[in-house]
Amino acid sequence: MTEAAALPPWIAEWIRRSGVRELTGEPGSTAITDGEVVWLVNFDPDGWSMLRRSSRGSTPRVVLGAKNADVAARSVASIFGAVIRIKAGLPTIRFPVSSPDAADGFLVTRALIRNEESSVLSLTSGELLAFADDDELGVLNLVKLSHHLTMPPDELLACYLDPAGGTLARHPGVSLVPDHVPDSPPAPLGSPQP
Repeated sequence: MTEAAALPPWIAEWIRRSGVRELTGEPGSTAITDGEVVWLVNFDPDGWSMLRRSSRGSTPRVVLGAKNADVAARSVASIFGAVIRIKAGLPTIRFPVSSPDAADGFLVTRALIRNEESSVLSLTSGELLAFADDDELGVLNLVKLSHHLTMPPDELLACYLDPAGGTLARHPGVSLVPDHVPDSPPAPLGSPQP
């Protein structure tokens, strides 16, 4: 297997850490199977690194088009970082959902990509980095990606392992949200339940 074909080498161990057992690839393509969900990352003829998702055998749907494999890997890091935090009982890292909340140095705007209105992430210099559907989820994915691109991969992954969310949680608009807050502490084992 050539995992580095469609994703850089640092992301493979991260994906496995989330509990995914099936990570396969060939030159230019990587498939990540997590139960009934399959994530596909491959290069299209135009050179974009495309992240697609399929569930229960459905036709894969484009989640994100990225300028290169490193940009795509930052989005994949987020997906599996969230899984790692859930399994560890850590709070969710919540990102802002509005275009103006992109990290400093980045813009989320709209543009025509492949003859479709899309949300796009670019540097303030105008360099296009990624595109997604022109809807709330597409904007959220691009805003989140902008925050991930502000740091090197090792720092990004450390943020997902840090109970406090590391430097990522200190970005403007980013917050930590407990996934479940019990109404009262659980009773000790063997004690009568109310």
